[in-house]
Amino acid sequence: MQNLIIEKNMKKLEKIRNTFLLALALTLVVQLKSSFLPETKAKETNTPESSFSEEPEALILNESYQKRQLVFKQTENNNYFPIHNTLQQINLDMENDDLETTTQDEPVEKTMNIQETEPLPLTNEEKKAVILEREKLTESQFHDIVCTLCGEGGGHNYDECYYTTSTLMNHKRSKSITSEVSKKYGENMGNNLYTLIIFPGHFAAYYDANYDRYNALSEEELTSLPGYQAIIDCLYSNEPAHNYLCFCSPQTKNLSGKQQFYEGGNYYYLELPECDTIPEEERTSYAYGEEAQQLYNTETQSLTLTK
Repeated sequence: MQNLIIEKNMKKLEKIRNTFLLALALTLVVQLKSSFLPETKAKETNTPESSFSEEPEALILNESYQKRQLVFKQTENNNYFPIHNTLQQINLDMENDDLETTTQDEPVEKTMNIQETEPLPLTNEEKKAVILEREKLTESQFHDIVCTLCGEGGGHNYDECYYTTSTLMNHKRSKSITSEVSKKYGENMGNNLYTLIIFPGHFAAYYDANYDRYNALSEEELTSLPGYQAIIDCLYSNEPAHNYLCFCSPQTKNLSGKQQFYEGGNYYYLELPECDTIPEEERTSYAYGEEAQQLYNTETQSLTLTK
């Protein structure tokens, strides 16, 4: 009877010993796994689910606590298939991969060929905003300039409006003209496109029916004219198409030194001499002051700046 009890106790001890050895074996497997594939372990913990379409580098699966792993290899057509390796073989593969990486002359990089494209052109509204800021003009003043220049060149005619706008720009480059306008409207007022265009005797269309014809148009009608586009383009470029200070109708005769850019167009004459040209670094723009406007209204009782 005593021997039977001892035998039962020995079997219980054997079970405890086996359980302990099994737990120890599990601990060793986990340690081996974390030491050989630390990056793979991190990916497993961060990724909730794994699939064959996610391009896994190494998906670890225990096989009855044995030291074997299931890993995925990439084929030439980017498909993945599983192969079995022992932990020792996995370690050897990792070392070989590192060696191949260091012995390569140049790394293989996947690049995307992106064709460079031209920037989108500015809209007329964006060009206009640049002009207003650079020339210190208000919306109302710019409107008067457009109506006047369309009246001089014909709103339907892109080329002629570009040439008349170039004349206005040349006025701003002239020492004598800007000085004359400043004497009338105030210091530095000759550097403003608005005061240059309303100065009596320079752009006659501002005072006659030619201005009124375009001022009567709606905003949509005015901005759709080829002449409006020419004015925007010329002022935005800040480069005149010619160097003349004056122009007259094609009916004018007996005028020496005149230049006609196309048949039936205005005649242009009196080129801006170099001695009268304001150096580019000295060209500035000044806002049209209230004092100058009041002075102009006082001296010309029959006309007003606002039409």
